[in-house]
Parts: sequence; structure tokens; C-alpha cells
Amino acid sequence: MFQEEPGETNLFGDENIRYMSYSEYSWEHVDDAIPGVGRKNTGLSWQEFLATDTGKAVLEQVRLVNVFTFLKDETSVPALYWYVRYGLRDRDSSFAIETMLYYGMLGKKGILDRNFRLAYLFHHSGDYDVIEAYDWLQEKLKEAGEPA
Repeated sequence: MFQEEPGETNLFGDENIRYMSYSEYSWEHVDDAIPGVGRKNTGLSWQEFLATDTGKAVLEQVRLVNVFTFLKDETSVPALYWYVRYGLRDRDSSFAIETMLYYGMLGKKGILDRNFRLAYLFHHSGDYDVIEAYDWLQEKLKEAGEPA
């Protein structure tokens, strides 16, 4: 088993492959010599890779971590309460994604609370609203009759 490097993900792939590509672009543009990853290292096209057991597993992993998969599925049961913050100074992604998430939540039946805000002048740190988040959670637990 390999050791995780800080700041990197090993979500996609399996116990033998350290960093697996999860899109055709990344598969085709792998520069590192990572065994089992990329056309350069395997000789397989993206489509050929997807036909393998590992490729099928990667597709399933991508499906499972994509919240939009479940927001658009009429048979899925959503979480009842959503607390979403996005720092507008985030350099890693666009607030368009968070905006789509908000509209996806609006279109999903069964969600009781959609607490969504774009945090002005904050970045991706994720710790600028901890007290607010805990206060919101405590309020929801009290509403549900749970000990807070």
C-alpha cells in the first residue's frame, strides 16, 4: 500500500494505483511515469481503459462522488438539511459550480433547508464560518428534537 502525499487525492483508482485519471483529458495528458495510469504508461486509449475492471470502477467512483448524480435522480432520497458556503476568492473552482448546486437543491424535492451563501472576500480555507455552521446545526437538531 502506498502512502498519501499531502494535498493530493487517491480517491480514484484502486489500492495499487496511486493517482488515477478520472477524465479523458487527464488520461491523455499524464506526464508522470505512473504504472497503470495514462495512455503513455499503458498503451490504452481512454475508451479502452474504461472497458477494464479498474476503468469501470473509476467511472462508478466518479458517479458516486458527484452530488448532481443524486440531485437529478428522482428516486434518490436527499439529505434534509444542506449548509453550503463558498468563498468567492477561491482559486480552485468557480462559484458557477456552487450556484448550480444551489439550483440543483432547489429542484430536489424533500430538502427542508437549503442554507446557501457565497462568502464575499473569503477563499477556500473553509474555516471562516465554523461558529455560524455550528449554530445552524444546533438549531436544526433542536427543531428535530435531538439533543444539541
